[in-house]
Amino acid sequence: MRTTLIILVLLATLLAPTSLRAHDEPIVLYIGQLDADTYRDTITGVVTGDLRMLPVAIHWGATPDTTRRLLAEDASDDRYKRTELRYPYGDSTVGSFALEDVNIDGIADIVLFYTNERGDSTHIVAIVGQRALRDIPIIDLATITRGIQWHPFIAIDLTSVDLFREGAMREHSGAMSYSWGSIPIPARQSDERGSVAPTLGQWLQLFPNPASTQATFEAGRLSRGEYTIEVIDVNGSVESSSSIVVEAEQPLSGTVDLSAQAAGLYLVRIRSADRTVATYPVVVVR
Repeated sequence: MRTTLIILVLLATLLAPTSLRAHDEPIVLYIGQLDADTYRDTITGVVTGDLRMLPVAIHWGATPDTTRRLLAEDASDDRYKRTELRYPYGDSTVGSFALEDVNIDGIADIVLFYTNERGDSTHIVAIVGQRALRDIPIIDLATITRGIQWHPFIAIDLTSVDLFREGAMREHSGAMSYSWGSIPIPARQSDERGSVAPTLGQWLQLFPNPASTQATFEAGRLSRGEYTIEVIDVNGSVESSSSIVVEAEQPLSGTVDLSAQAAGLYLVRIRSADRTVATYPVVVVR
């Protein structure tokens, strides 16, 4: 059975809906997909502001047809400038991001936000639903506040919530049913702007093998010691794990076997004896 791995990554920025105040909460302007069949992993957009990270939206999977929408731009506004994003790294320009003329067909049932925040942690925020954005104007703004409020972007209102910490999920029943969560993971303290995503001291990335049941992973420089690589479902249950021993401080690469996983959202986690080192979201579609 052919398995397609979908990885959606979204790095949100910190800009208010009605102004360019540099220290306000994140705004998500778009979720969509790139052309996975030919790996033309470039999209064009508009960048505003002076913030740390650009958001990135990536979707691997078949694209049976193409739907395009255009986000209008005020060309007379000199705050806007064009840039490109290339997987897996963003352009070094920083700011909020609005996409133009992008392929949105086949948006996954599971939508993932990878939010880089100021402070001492990075939070992964997940929204899970059935074709959650397919029939909703995806260019509408969604404002993520520290209370986690979702605006017309997904047509439901999730108000004050607790953080999801390795296990507990919250659910909201409205026009559709959604599960969501936020998982704190360590972030590097740095004023460096731009480029790699996420900005973690020890990081993990997965790359799809569309014709295979395995995903290739790359991890940042790990200290000597023994680690486990785990596949975790959205309820926090460990579905599979394997051990690795790092003999010297070095980057790590290998594969993760997802053949036993049903369709859905998972987190791949590297864990030491006493803590989570890094996590990365994976969506399996069968």
